[in-house]
Amino acid sequence: MKTIIKTTAILLCAAMMLGLAHCQKTTYEDETIILLGQENYVVSLNDLIPDTLRTTFPSHFGGIPEGYIPPNIEGEYRIGNKQLCYANLVPIHDTMDVHIRITKQHNRVACIDLYEYGTVNTDTAYIMGSGPEFTLYFTEEKETEILGSLCQYKRIVIVAGEKTDQGIKNLRYGTVILESEESGNPYVSALSPGMYFIYRDDDDFSELSNWLSEQR
Repeated sequence: MKTIIKTTAILLCAAMMLGLAHCQKTTYEDETIILLGQENYVVSLNDLIPDTLRTTFPSHFGGIPEGYIPPNIEGEYRIGNKQLCYANLVPIHDTMDVHIRITKQHNRVACIDLYEYGTVNTDTAYIMGSGPEFTLYFTEEKETEILGSLCQYKRIVIVAGEKTDQGIKNLRYGTVILESEESGNPYVSALSPGMYFIYRDDDDFSELSNWLSEQR
């Protein structure tokens, strides 16, 4: 009886240690993804976007797939000649390509490299979805120069679509400004909290690409 109790206690302790290790980090190829906590996993993106946009943004974005078992979306994708679908201000014309690379996906967390406007940002992204449909999101702080004025702001980036063997079908790419510094420059003021932009690929299909990987 004592042997059974002792064995059970050892197994329970081992299980607890494994659980703690799993919550703290996941290691791939000698690199570590830090899991920042359950607060980064949301049931609905309405938990992250401003209250005033909880009706208008999803309706213009065109659906936000949700669910706890998203598809594996690892790969690099090109949003070619991106087209502005909607913005709640008069935007500057912008059709530059965007490149997205997803690596080290572990269930609902992954690493993302986002190339836009000549720079690459690497961050931790979170993924919702079910079947082939998914929504990826992350928040970041940026500093952008617009007509000689610097603007510091915080935004959430949202990418949604349907994963296929050739790429991502019906990809939507959205940005919502969450916070920004005050500025007298009217163009910088366009990046004030609550402003958002929604883009699509020009042919509604973002194909697989190696362009970003070849730049290094």
